[in-house]
Amino acid sequence: MAIDIRSEEILTIPEAARWLGQRFRQAKRCPMTVRRWIHRGVLAADGSRVRLEALDDGTRLKTSVEALQRLFDRLAEIRAASDERGAQAGALGYRAMASAAHLAAMRELEEAGA
Repeated sequence: MAIDIRSEEILTIPEAARWLGQRFRQAKRCPMTVRRWIHRGVLAADGSRVRLEALDDGTRLKTSVEALQRLFDRLAEIRAASDERGAQAGALGYRAMASAAHLAAMRELEEAGA
């Protein structure tokens, strides 16, 4: 989803860094961190990268409070899905999963006539 300049609270990169610090009661984030989230993204639990939405008004990159929220929501969704998959794998156990995969591969080879 793109940033809607009519309805979202637009922030410059330094403002976004300050806002994050205030929101999480920490020292402000470095503006380079916010820039990195825009350009390279944040590494999610599943190994993918999730990028912070931004817009370029011709002079500066800007983002929004809502775009930050969407970034954190997406990261939380991925973490929950990853935790769910991990719990399922943990319930089976690694050896059981490997054994099941081995048996399935053997069946496929037998069916293929190898």
